[in-house]
Amino acid sequence: MGLLWAEFREALPKSQTQSPLQSEFERFGSVMVPIPRIRIETFDSPPVPRLWFLNEIETELVQVQQTRFIVNWRRVKQEPYPRFQNVLQKFRERFEMFLSFLSRENLGDLAYNQCEVTYVNHIPFDEVGSGHRPIEGILTTWKNHYSDNFLPYPEDAMVRVRYLIPGGAKDPAGRLHIDLQPALRNEDQKPIYVLNLKARGNPIGGGLEGVYKFFDLGHEWIVKGFTSITPHSMHQIWRREEI
Repeated sequence: MGLLWAEFREALPKSQTQSPLQSEFERFGSVMVPIPRIRIETFDSPPVPRLWFLNEIETELVQVQQTRFIVNWRRVKQEPYPRFQNVLQKFRERFEMFLSFLSRENLGDLAYNQCEVTYVNHIPFDEVGSGHRPIEGILTTWKNHYSDNFLPYPEDAMVRVRYLIPGGAKDPAGRLHIDLQPALRNEDQKPIYVLNLKARGNPIGGGLEGVYKFFDLGHEWIVKGFTSITPHSMHQIWRREEI
């Protein structure tokens, strides 16, 4: 960790260690839906940790583990969202620093096998009603229709949908995952919905340029998918900009 932190220390002076994340891949074919499993593992030695590097105000987070390199922007208080192209530029800068470190230490070349773009949206209930109930005010895919009047309105709900992102003749380029779940906001414990949109798939072509091509495609699907799955009334509340 010390050698890598020296690479990032000037821009990202804070560091932490975390448990590693499991690898996730989009697979296509006869088995489309992942089957939940209980996983128990034993190790001869502790797993290599995931390293966190943060800037002074902790809005920028770089995560590094053996199988992943992640750049996050995190909202702190009322920090404005910096837009996708600014976050992508930050990814390019930090990844170039990481590649320089690997080259200097003779640690070999990287193989790029999966790319991911994720947006996390916190939706306060005062924008759509009270409690965890007004789901149809958030998602166009949710319709509050029943075959009879026995069940009341649900107390809350979690929604998960997946969409194939078209690609070449053989396989799709990836998937768009959209998840909505109720939560409590950390700073004041007020109820919110958390809407996650994640585009994940293989690089589009070889090398690092193939990674960036998927980032652009994933960003397009997230922006347009968000527009499709949320109603016009919410676009007006959020002052959504046409892109």
